[in-house]
Amino acid sequence: MAGEFPLTHVSVVLALKSEDPVERQRSLERVFTAYQRPVYKHLRVKWRKSPEDAQDLAQDFFARATERRIFGAYEPSRGRFRTFVRACLDNFVLTAEEARQRIKRGGTFDIVSADAQEAERELGLATEPFDPETVFDREWVRNVAARSLALLEQRLLALDKRRYFEVLRRYDLHDGPDDPSYSAVAAELGLKVSDVTNYLHAARKELRGIVIEVLGELTATEEEFRAEARELLGIEV
Repeated sequence: MAGEFPLTHVSVVLALKSEDPVERQRSLERVFTAYQRPVYKHLRVKWRKSPEDAQDLAQDFFARATERRIFGAYEPSRGRFRTFVRACLDNFVLTAEEARQRIKRGGTFDIVSADAQEAERELGLATEPFDPETVFDREWVRNVAARSLALLEQRLLALDKRRYFEVLRRYDLHDGPDDPSYSAVAAELGLKVSDVTNYLHAARKELRGIVIEVLGELTATEEEFRAEARELLGIEV
């Protein structure tokens, strides 16, 4: 699979160091979006914070990161950026009471209550004990997947290829008890079975390329980029 996908690596992590306030703010917003739910769940699972306290602490954490440009201090030699974010969060919680007295609440980022509610619903459905680091990393992966699917839908709709996305959604994202057949998807959408095969192949290939782009945004080095692609997609890029 090596060489199948271009090395698209426009890193918002590296842009966090920018002296351009517009570029830096844009990068911060992208990072905050990627880490909002991982941070919230980490506070709930590892630190046993109530939903209300977890929302407040998450908001304060991102406000402090903005105010002090904490994420811009990241050095790739320290390991993966997501590991660095989690370490910064743990350090923040250890001194939270002092920090919350210094930080002006509100800042430039708000935890969306709907996201917190969905996170609570997911925590409530869990049937196994939580490992905090696993929860944090899994939420990060889910964000990558969700953003990639949203971008895929936007691009296919812009190309008037809605059915390509519908085939992917009904076949690969099906959450029923039984996996659908190609013929069932074809019947639902009024397509030929060969169309389903071709559309699914094309949509999957486009999605893999988009995941590569998203990983390029959220990693700082080629080494980290390739490691994340290998872990999430099982491919060498």
